[in-house]
Amino acid sequence: MSIMSLPILIIGGSSKSRKGSAEDFAAKHSSTFDTTILDTREASGIGDVRNINKKLALRPYESSSQTVIVLEAQNLTIEAQNALLKNLEEAPEAANIILTAPTAESLLSTVASRCQKMQLPIGEEETSWGQLEDFFQGSFYQRYISAASLNLDSWLDTWRKILRAGVGIGSPPFIPAPEHLRRILNYVKLLCKLRSLIKRKASPKLLKTIILLEAPLAAIKRQQPENREQ
Repeated sequence: MSIMSLPILIIGGSSKSRKGSAEDFAAKHSSTFDTTILDTREASGIGDVRNINKKLALRPYESSSQTVIVLEAQNLTIEAQNALLKNLEEAPEAANIILTAPTAESLLSTVASRCQKMQLPIGEEETSWGQLEDFFQGSFYQRYISAASLNLDSWLDTWRKILRAGVGIGSPPFIPAPEHLRRILNYVKLLCKLRSLIKRKASPKLLKTIILLEAPLAAIKRQQPENREQ
């Protein structure tokens, strides 16, 4: 049985690295014509899943198999995830399914349990900026799930870099809006206090929920690639 005989769930890393791994896997089995990508940031409903289910039922045109990639599958509605189950359980012949998500726990257990897991390594830089990228892209519920696996030291370092960028030090992927520097500074101070409380055995789940609710996402924006330092 080949590795692609089972649906694959790619977890860990960042949304960018998960997407890259999914596309690499797909390229080994399907041409671009026979590969369908569903980006759940743009389409996440049951109708979208039904469309890719129809695609899976077709025979490949110029490859050994059809491949469907569902990027950041945790954003799918519950109904849409359930609509995937039949094909996850019994994928059509000559069809491959690849899902990406931050963690297996961010999906319905019935979906995650039917997939072969591929865990991507997470480096320090990828942990911080990758998780912030996921916070930007995900729903409130997905940010709540992501907060459960938050590395507080890395998260604090990320926001310190953003704060320093506000005074011209460094050029990170996310930069602060000048009028919100005070808000970001207060958030960094809050993170320092919460880190101290966690070391004193306070409830990590409660504190990370506070971290999520207070995160000043509206106070920062993505840095345009052409404006970033090389």
